[in-house]
Amino acid sequence: MEKTTYLSGLSIIRALAAISVLLGHFYQFGFWPSDNIKVWLPEIYLPVTTFFVISGFLITWGLLAEKDQTGDVQIGQAYKRRAIRLLPLYYIGIVMGFVTMWCFGKQIEGNVPLLLLLLPNISHVCGSTPFPMWHYWTLGTEFMFYLWFPWIIKYGRKYLLQIVAGICIFWLTLKFGTYALCGKTWLYRFVGVTQFDTIMLGAIGAIFFYNQRKWLLMFCSKKWFAILSWLLFLTSNLWGEILPSPIRAEVIAIISLMVILSGFCGHPILETKTTQYLSKISYAIYIFHPIVIFATAEICTKYAISTHYAWLEYTKVLIVILCTIAISGGCSWLDGQLGQYIKKKKI
Repeated sequence: MEKTTYLSGLSIIRALAAISVLLGHFYQFGFWPSDNIKVWLPEIYLPVTTFFVISGFLITWGLLAEKDQTGDVQIGQAYKRRAIRLLPLYYIGIVMGFVTMWCFGKQIEGNVPLLLLLLPNISHVCGSTPFPMWHYWTLGTEFMFYLWFPWIIKYGRKYLLQIVAGICIFWLTLKFGTYALCGKTWLYRFVGVTQFDTIMLGAIGAIFFYNQRKWLLMFCSKKWFAILSWLLFLTSNLWGEILPSPIRAEVIAIISLMVILSGFCGHPILETKTTQYLSKISYAIYIFHPIVIFATAEICTKYAISTHYAWLEYTKVLIVILCTIAISGGCSWLDGQLGQYIKKKKI
């Protein structure tokens, strides 16, 4: 297999994760659905964990490819690539969120400096992330990961698997240890929020797959493996709640990795133009969907739009989805321009 930084087979899982995050956040951002629609809304921890696994997999694969093709990992260039890709939409989302709050006469509360300094996971642990950027905590975790992980690839290539597995085990031990000794204190919340263990599971999968381990390729290429992976993934909203909370994210991460590997080993599902497009704008969907949910909820409240009819609720949900996709799609032009800049400058 040619080892490039582009990998097919991820479109459907990224698209599903993006739409699931959108639906799962209806509760948090002011849209309070009735029992007619609650049953269809996913638990938010499921797609968030999936995104962490995808990040760990893709970043590891890309850095391994760079290391093999150039003989080194340029740390500064790696930082620049991530900054160009992520920060414009990050700050555009903050501005749009605050402007939307102002338009509806809402006060901005919370720790804005931590948000601007790319540390929303810290403010999340303290319960002080400004609304409607509560979901930015995941981005804070990602930024921390991008900060230290390229150094691991650069200097730890020979023992990379052992190092990454060690980090995963260490973070799991820290998580269980803080829970056992301290309970659900701020320290446990920080370790739980900063899911380096689930990101490392994605990295482990990338290392195995990149090195073309025959046993892994043979195992993951089986049709029954793909069916089992997708069955567990699609039904996780039904059985995920019965798992103890300290291990819930790790179990979902393993299943997400199974789906990713089955797609790469010859069983991609729904690799269509629609899923590819939703995958392409998934980051923008994640950034902007709470603003659309909040604005829709405020408009419905202001004009007393009833939610007694199921069809009306479903209509509002559809409007939120379409508006979010439209706004995110508009931002894909900026993403495309940044991609061209990176390619032109050979960053």
